[in-house]
Amino acid sequence: IGDQVWNDYDLDATPDTGEPGIDGVILNLYDQQCLNVTQATTPISTTTTAGGGLYSFPNLLAGDYCVWVMPSNFNPGGALEGMAYTADNFIAPEKRDVALSSGEQFTDADFGYTDTSVTLTKTVSDNGQCPGVDSLTIVGPGTVTYCYDAENTGHTYLINLTLNDDQLG
Repeated sequence: IGDQVWNDYDLDATPDTGEPGIDGVILNLYDQQCLNVTQATTPISTTTTAGGGLYSFPNLLAGDYCVWVMPSNFNPGGALEGMAYTADNFIAPEKRDVALSSGEQFTDADFGYTDTSVTLTKTVSDNGQCPGVDSLTIVGPGTVTYCYDAENTGHTYLINLTLNDDQLG
């Protein structure tokens, strides 16, 4: 069982020319279906992607297996920090069931990810119009409007964004 973990820039869940592999991704292999695998389940093998995001679990017997991109990959400093899976609506981590027949090699257990990032700009206005300015001096009593502009600067769709201003709530 094996394939590649790669940067899926065009979000089509298919590795294309110009979409590089991601090295350093930790994957676990379990000898059961993914439905039964939890973080407490002991893997039968662990590997890390290298050489352009490639990985392999060689010399396996016939049976049901689960390949799991480990949650630790998404931690700060992890190979997939700030990335999202592109094949479906799962956020992370991803598992893939593979049923092997006797003598079979399954080499299409790939995982595509893309970067997620948002640039946030906050401005202020004294006339209620947005965008405002970077800073504003108010003399005497007055009302200001804070304006927020969130720009998707990553390669994926963003849904259900929540803004919490650390000064205003």
